[in-house]
Amino acid sequence: MKLKKKELLYQEAGKYFLDLSKLVFGGIILAEIMNLAINQVAVFAIGGVAVVALALFGFHYYAKEIEYGTDLFFIVFCATGFLVHTLYRLV
Repeated sequence: MKLKKKELLYQEAGKYFLDLSKLVFGGIILAEIMNLAINQVAVFAIGGVAVVALALFGFHYYAKEIEYGTDLFFIVFCATGFLVHTLYRLV
């Protein structure tokens, strides 16, 4: 794949993750407004971690340099999974 095509692919992936982050944030707000019978602490904790992680993925891929590789993505993905698992077990 040519270098320009890879850069465009990473930018589109970044936009996709940023859009997912906005959708999760909107879902958190809607869950609060609707007063569903759910554990609100878990929704805010897990949703907040998901919003931050997706935003980090988005910014990482949007401004990605080709030399970076996927190390940062893997580290953030593993850390996010660990945080979500820990928060879920606490609640």
